[in-house]
Amino acid sequence: MVPEVSQLLPQDNILGWLFQIVWILFMVVFMFYGQRIQAWNMLRQVQGSLTRLKFMRDEGRRIAISTLKEMGKPKEDPTARVDRFLEYVAIAPESMDPSGIVWKLEHVLDVRDVRFKDDVKIMAPEADGTQVNNLENMLEATLALTSSTRS
Repeated sequence: MVPEVSQLLPQDNILGWLFQIVWILFMVVFMFYGQRIQAWNMLRQVQGSLTRLKFMRDEGRRIAISTLKEMGKPKEDPTARVDRFLEYVAIAPESMDPSGIVWKLEHVLDVRDVRFKDDVKIMAPEADGTQVNNLENMLEATLALTSSTRS
């Protein structure tokens, strides 16, 4: 009851032959290039995610600058100061002493917080205390987006 090979292949149906050839070519291509196709697809997805992240970074920067201009009413354009602010990096202390690391980290975070507040007050001189805190948080979010897109 084993069918012969000639019975498995279509005899006179040209469409059947065409589908069979296409299927065999499809299998051969995926056998040799399947991993490359998967890697290309993953890289394309990562590239799309990075493009969205860069768009969010640029949009955050634009919103930060427009909000600083609206709330703070600075005398000069805050774009250069915002760009300089977005390049700020706080380096956490590295220590083998676990008892002294908390104090060092707390000091770095306090200095960072004071620096951020001072920069926001310079960029938005007419903002009150609540607006300064809101602007600082907005700039910190934009700073996080900027630091995540650095290469």
